[in-house]
Amino acid sequence: MTTIENATQSQADEQSAAEQHLLSRILRLLNAASHVQAVFPQIFDHLSAILGCTVGSLALIDDEQGVTFITHAQSHAQTLGARILARDSAAGNDILNGRIHLTPDLARETDFVVEEGLFAVGIRSRINLPLTVENHVLGSLNIGWDRLYGWRDEQLPLLRQVAEIMALAVSKMRLYEDAMGRAGQMVALEAFSRALRLTHSLAETRRIVLNESVAFFQAQDAAIFYPQEGTQTMSIVAAQGVFELLKDMPIYLERSICGLVFRTGQPYRTGFLLQDPLAQADAVALLGNDERAMICAPLRIEQNIVGVMLIARYSDQPFSVDDERSLMAMAEIAGSALHRAAVLDTLEERVRARTQELAQANERLQELDHMKSRFIHDVSHELRTPISNLGLYLHLLAEGAPEKRAHYVSVLQKQVLRLSQLVEDVLQISRLDRDREMAFDWVNLPEMADRVARQFEEKNVVDAPLRVKIDATPINVWGSANLLAEMLGHLINNAIAYTPQGEIHVHAGYDAGRQQAFIRVADTGMGIPPEDMPHLFQRFYRGRRASQSHIRGSGLGLAIAKEIVDRHQGNIEVDSHVDTGSTFTVWLPTTARQQNKQQPTVNGQPK
Repeated sequence: MTTIENATQSQADEQSAAEQHLLSRILRLLNAASHVQAVFPQIFDHLSAILGCTVGSLALIDDEQGVTFITHAQSHAQTLGARILARDSAAGNDILNGRIHLTPDLARETDFVVEEGLFAVGIRSRINLPLTVENHVLGSLNIGWDRLYGWRDEQLPLLRQVAEIMALAVSKMRLYEDAMGRAGQMVALEAFSRALRLTHSLAETRRIVLNESVAFFQAQDAAIFYPQEGTQTMSIVAAQGVFELLKDMPIYLERSICGLVFRTGQPYRTGFLLQDPLAQADAVALLGNDERAMICAPLRIEQNIVGVMLIARYSDQPFSVDDERSLMAMAEIAGSALHRAAVLDTLEERVRARTQELAQANERLQELDHMKSRFIHDVSHELRTPISNLGLYLHLLAEGAPEKRAHYVSVLQKQVLRLSQLVEDVLQISRLDRDREMAFDWVNLPEMADRVARQFEEKNVVDAPLRVKIDATPINVWGSANLLAEMLGHLINNAIAYTPQGEIHVHAGYDAGRQQAFIRVADTGMGIPPEDMPHLFQRFYRGRRASQSHIRGSGLGLAIAKEIVDRHQGNIEVDSHVDTGSTFTVWLPTTARQQNKQQPTVNGQPK
């Protein structure tokens, strides 16, 4: 009996020594490696030598309770790098809660996807051990056998110790990867910020934000959303990839992922965008059938949320919590850069507009200076002729034949009248240029037109028959009675001057189609040549026929008439044919230009 006990004790000591040697070898392998994946095959070989196991794998748990197989030894049903949900394995719930999962007969668990795959490749029993550090489950160590109940119960403590060592190694690996990732993230964010600082255009800033974020996350799709003012929707202002299909679609604040992020200021992450219940259905329908993982983050300017930034890639590459943090950091930088670029664009646009205004004002000043010089030249020229004539006929009156003195006096009187009219026209042009504000009141247009036309008849200054047609219905316009009368006088004077034979018609009325009042002066005189038409209302302009026919005038009448019409916010239309006659039609609005005045009337009734 003592011999058997000694043999048993000796066998136990050997087993313990082998296990301690195994643990020591595993520790040395892990301490020498920066990544667990690199030495796991060797670790599994040592485990297999003691446990007789057939397959093994190491899996890590992500933030959405998914499991990713990062390494395995021998044949295995799960593809390296494949990700499954914890619920797809019979061991999932135990592992998430830090409990060992024992499967002596795998056939009993083939209702689950993972176990069905393992059974198909010949695995008949299995142990899943949680990798736990300080009550935090990092993943699982998975060992399988090609026979039922492949392990002995006394081997379980060894497996637990191996799992503890592997958990520490995985934790160290994660810390190292986090440190390297954060360092890489800082470098990437600095490069991102530097690239944005070098551009000032809003369009270029948006392009950089999309390009850099897609590259950083190794994604395919990205978009920037901004709210539409005065609506409960958002729209894409810049996009890459599949989100370009949504550029014309409104995204609703109350029923979309982007709307949720904008309203709450919190990031959002989903592994399956097309299936996400918060996704806007009509928008998702345009994205095709390829499922995507997606993260969203708010764009801020200080504490104000101004938009949303969205990144997506194929769903076999889900985003992690670290990715979410990285996007939040990028969104903070992007929000400020986009705001700065928008402000600069606005300022540049204002500067361009102001520069253009100043250039136009300078051109106007130069034009006014030119007009002033031309005005002085033209006035001097127009004054020279009557003054010269006055000097000539005064000399003739003093030295000429007595029998011609009556003729000389008549000529002098005409020259004085011509000079007086010229001075009056010049003064009127000056007053119109100077006085931008004028006292307006209601003016009965037909009554005023009739009065002016009758004055011409009474003075017998009309050689051609003057026919006046006035609408019986009073038509009130908002304006200056004196200025309108002066304008009509210039038009009639012009018609008289260019109608040596024929008729002159004056008509005042209201055009219901145009809803405007009008005064029309038509003659059957010599007409206006086409080459003179563009210059009719230029100051001191007198056409070729006026010079040839020795028609007197200052060349200011039509210019004054046009200025008066412009002051009344009306317009003049001219229709003329050589040797047939001319028609000048003045159109005047029948709406008061001052809000505190009553509405215009026809026959006392509001129009």
